[in-house]
Amino acid sequence: NGHIDVGRDELGVEQMHAVSGRLEGEAIDHVYCSDLDRCVRGAAIISQDRCLTYLKDNNFRELNMGSWDGLTYQEIRDNYPDELANRLTDLVNFRIPGGESLLDLQNRVMPKLRHLLDIHKYQTILLLAHAGVNRIILCHALGLDLYNVFRLGQDYGCINIIDYYDDDTVVSKLNA
Repeated sequence: NGHIDVGRDELGVEQMHAVSGRLEGEAIDHVYCSDLDRCVRGAAIISQDRCLTYLKDNNFRELNMGSWDGLTYQEIRDNYPDELANRLTDLVNFRIPGGESLLDLQNRVMPKLRHLLDIHKYQTILLLAHAGVNRIILCHALGLDLYNVFRLGQDYGCINIIDYYDDDTVVSKLNA
Protein backbone atom coordinates (compact mmCIF):
# COMPACT_ATOMS: atom_id res chain seq x y z
CA ASN A 1 0.00 0.00 0.00
CA GLY A 2 0.98 3.60 -0.16
CA HIS A 3 4.05 4.64 -2.14
CA ILE A 4 5.94 1.38 -1.74
CA ASP A 5 6.65 0.26 -5.30
CA VAL A 6 5.65 -3.38 -5.20
CA GLY A 7 5.08 -5.39 -8.34
CA ARG A 8 2.08 -7.50 -9.21
CA ASP A 9 2.04 -11.13 -8.24
CA GLU A 10 0.64 -13.79 -10.58
CA LEU A 11 -2.90 -13.19 -9.33
CA GLY A 12 -2.52 -9.46 -10.06
CA VAL A 13 -1.31 -10.20 -13.58
CA GLU A 14 -4.28 -12.55 -14.10
CA GLN A 15 -6.61 -9.82 -12.82
CA MET A 16 -5.21 -7.31 -15.32
CA HIS A 17 -5.67 -9.77 -18.19
CA ALA A 18 -9.25 -10.30 -16.98
CA VAL A 19 -9.83 -6.53 -16.86
CA SER A 20 -8.41 -6.23 -20.36
CA GLY A 21 -10.80 -8.94 -21.52
CA ARG A 22 -13.74 -7.21 -19.83
CA LEU A 23 -12.86 -4.04 -21.73
CA GLU A 24 -12.68 -5.81 -25.09
CA GLY A 25 -14.78 -3.95 -27.62
CA GLU A 26 -14.67 -0.72 -25.59
CA ALA A 27 -13.25 2.26 -27.45
CA ILE A 28 -10.28 3.56 -25.49
CA ASP A 29 -8.47 6.63 -26.76
CA HIS A 30 -5.88 7.26 -24.03
CA VAL A 31 -4.35 5.26 -21.20
CA TYR A 32 -2.86 6.85 -18.08
CA CYS A 33 -1.59 5.23 -14.92
CA SER A 34 0.18 5.82 -11.65
CA ASP A 35 3.95 5.58 -11.97
CA LEU A 36 4.07 2.74 -9.44
CA ASP A 37 4.78 -0.68 -10.93
CA ARG A 38 1.51 -2.27 -9.81
CA CYS A 39 -0.35 0.16 -12.08
CA VAL A 40 2.26 0.42 -14.82
CA ARG A 41 2.18 -3.33 -15.34
CA GLY A 42 -1.60 -3.29 -15.67
CA ALA A 43 -1.44 -0.37 -18.11
CA ALA A 44 1.14 -2.24 -20.17
CA ILE A 45 -1.09 -5.34 -20.39
CA ILE A 46 -4.22 -3.41 -21.36
CA SER A 47 -2.39 -1.07 -23.75
CA GLN A 48 -0.54 -3.90 -25.48
CA ASP A 49 -3.82 -5.69 -26.19
CA ARG A 50 -5.00 -2.52 -27.98
CA CYS A 51 -1.74 -1.31 -29.59
CA LEU A 52 -1.91 1.86 -27.49
CA THR A 53 0.75 3.63 -25.51
CA TYR A 54 0.28 4.63 -21.90
CA LEU A 55 1.52 7.58 -19.91
CA LYS A 56 2.68 7.37 -16.29
CA ASP A 57 1.87 10.18 -13.89
CA ASN A 58 2.92 10.35 -10.24
CA ASN A 59 -0.16 12.49 -9.45
CA PHE A 60 -2.15 9.26 -9.59
CA ARG A 61 -0.03 7.50 -6.94
CA GLU A 62 -1.77 6.05 -3.93
CA LEU A 63 -2.04 8.06 -0.70
CA ASN A 64 1.41 8.62 0.75
CA MET A 65 1.24 6.63 3.98
CA GLY A 66 4.50 8.11 5.31
CA SER A 67 5.70 6.23 8.38
CA TRP A 68 2.76 3.83 7.99
CA ASP A 69 3.81 2.70 4.50
CA GLY A 70 3.88 -1.08 4.25
CA LEU A 71 2.37 -1.66 7.70
CA THR A 72 -0.74 -3.70 8.38
CA TYR A 73 -3.65 -2.08 10.18
CA GLN A 74 -2.73 -4.08 13.29
CA GLU A 75 0.87 -2.82 13.14
CA ILE A 76 -0.37 0.77 12.84
CA ARG A 77 -2.71 0.22 15.80
CA ASP A 78 0.09 -1.25 17.88
CA ASN A 79 2.82 1.27 16.97
CA TYR A 80 0.86 4.49 16.36
CA PRO A 81 -2.26 4.32 18.55
CA ASP A 82 -2.53 8.07 19.19
CA GLU A 83 -1.99 9.01 15.54
CA LEU A 84 -4.50 6.37 14.42
CA ALA A 85 -7.07 7.73 16.87
CA ASN A 86 -6.46 11.24 15.50
CA ARG A 87 -6.88 9.99 11.93
CA LEU A 88 -10.13 8.25 12.76
CA THR A 89 -11.36 11.45 14.43
CA ASP A 90 -10.51 13.63 11.41
CA LEU A 91 -10.24 11.30 8.44
CA VAL A 92 -10.04 14.04 5.82
CA ASN A 93 -7.52 16.44 7.34
CA PHE A 94 -5.25 14.21 9.43
CA ARG A 95 -1.84 13.99 7.79
CA ILE A 96 -0.06 10.71 8.41
CA PRO A 97 3.44 11.42 9.83
CA GLY A 98 5.68 11.91 6.80
CA GLY A 99 2.73 11.35 4.49
CA GLU A 100 -0.50 12.88 3.24
CA SER A 101 -4.04 13.55 4.35
CA LEU A 102 -7.02 12.63 2.18
CA LEU A 103 -7.39 16.34 1.44
CA ASP A 104 -3.76 16.39 0.23
CA LEU A 105 -4.53 13.41 -2.01
CA GLN A 106 -7.60 15.13 -3.43
CA ASN A 107 -5.56 18.29 -4.09
CA ARG A 108 -3.00 16.20 -5.99
CA VAL A 109 -5.38 14.00 -8.00
CA MET A 110 -8.31 16.20 -9.00
CA PRO A 111 -6.43 19.02 -10.80
CA LYS A 112 -4.61 16.43 -12.93
CA LEU A 113 -7.83 14.57 -13.70
CA ARG A 114 -9.59 17.82 -14.64
CA HIS A 115 -6.68 18.66 -16.94
CA LEU A 116 -6.94 15.26 -18.68
CA LEU A 117 -10.70 15.66 -19.05
CA ASP A 118 -10.17 19.10 -20.61
CA ILE A 119 -7.54 18.01 -23.13
CA HIS A 120 -9.36 14.77 -24.03
CA LYS A 121 -12.91 16.11 -24.15
CA TYR A 122 -15.34 13.66 -25.81
CA GLN A 123 -12.74 10.89 -25.72
CA THR A 124 -12.41 7.79 -23.57
CA ILE A 125 -9.66 7.80 -20.97
CA LEU A 126 -8.59 4.65 -19.16
CA LEU A 127 -6.92 5.41 -15.83
CA LEU A 128 -5.19 2.68 -13.85
CA ALA A 129 -4.84 3.94 -10.32
CA HIS A 130 -5.14 2.85 -6.71
CA ALA A 131 -8.11 2.36 -4.40
CA GLY A 132 -7.53 5.64 -2.56
CA VAL A 133 -7.18 7.60 -5.80
CA ASN A 134 -10.26 5.90 -7.24
CA ARG A 135 -12.27 6.70 -4.14
CA ILE A 136 -11.27 10.39 -4.32
CA ILE A 137 -12.37 10.54 -7.97
CA LEU A 138 -15.62 8.72 -7.20
CA CYS A 139 -16.44 11.00 -4.26
CA HIS A 140 -15.97 13.98 -6.54
CA ALA A 141 -18.06 12.42 -9.34
CA LEU A 142 -20.87 11.53 -6.93
CA GLY A 143 -20.76 14.86 -5.07
CA LEU A 144 -19.87 13.10 -1.81
CA ASP A 145 -17.93 14.68 1.01
CA LEU A 146 -14.52 13.07 1.53
CA TYR A 147 -15.69 11.79 4.92
CA ASN A 148 -17.62 9.17 2.88
CA VAL A 149 -14.53 7.95 1.02
CA PHE A 150 -14.42 4.51 2.66
CA ARG A 151 -18.10 3.86 1.98
CA LEU A 152 -17.09 3.12 -1.60
CA GLY A 153 -15.76 -0.37 -2.24
CA GLN A 154 -12.70 -0.67 -4.46
CA ASP A 155 -11.54 -4.24 -4.96
CA TYR A 156 -8.24 -5.07 -6.67
CA GLY A 157 -8.70 -5.15 -10.43
CA CYS A 158 -12.14 -3.52 -10.34
CA ILE A 159 -13.62 -1.33 -13.04
CA ASN A 160 -15.35 2.02 -12.51
CA ILE A 161 -16.95 3.86 -15.40
CA ILE A 162 -17.63 7.56 -15.06
CA ASP A 163 -19.20 9.56 -17.88
CA TYR A 164 -18.31 13.24 -17.83
CA TYR A 165 -20.69 15.55 -19.68
CA ASP A 166 -20.59 19.33 -20.05
CA ASP A 167 -23.14 19.80 -17.28
CA ASP A 168 -23.22 16.49 -15.40
CA THR A 169 -21.25 13.46 -14.27
CA VAL A 170 -22.69 9.95 -14.18
CA VAL A 171 -21.11 6.94 -12.48
CA SER A 172 -22.41 4.04 -14.55
CA LYS A 173 -20.25 1.25 -13.05
CA LEU A 174 -18.77 1.07 -9.59
CA ASN A 175 -16.38 -1.61 -8.32
CA ALA A 176 -17.36 -4.00 -11.16
